[in-house]
Amino acid sequence: MKQFVKYGVFLMVLVSFSCSKDGDGSDDIDLYTGQWMGNVAGDDGGTLSFFIYENGSVTGDFFTNGTQTPISTSGNVNTTGSLSITFSTNEIKGSLSGKLTETSGNGTWTITSNQTEGTWTATKK
Repeated sequence: MKQFVKYGVFLMVLVSFSCSKDGDGSDDIDLYTGQWMGNVAGDDGGTLSFFIYENGSVTGDFFTNGTQTPISTSGNVNTTGSLSITFSTNEIKGSLSGKLTETSGNGTWTITSNQTEGTWTATKK
């Protein structure tokens, strides 16, 4: 009987550990979810704001002094904090990439249509 109880307890512990995380990496993306705001520098200056959702998708706005209009952005972040964003209008096409930590991020941006580029920094709000 004691062996049966020990085996039962062992089985319950094993099941609870195997079910404690779903393995899809969503817990890691939770580190980055929320509102982010920052600045862009380089060939042109401006601002950047984006929101990271629980599934890793990203939406936001990219604004440079040269464009004078916020450009809608979309992209994604993975479980290691690698960020990839694209943005475009009829005249402007560009991208932004970089690395996030739990509270800050940085990387590079490029507008291919007018060949401007630079760096960006952001903090989680």
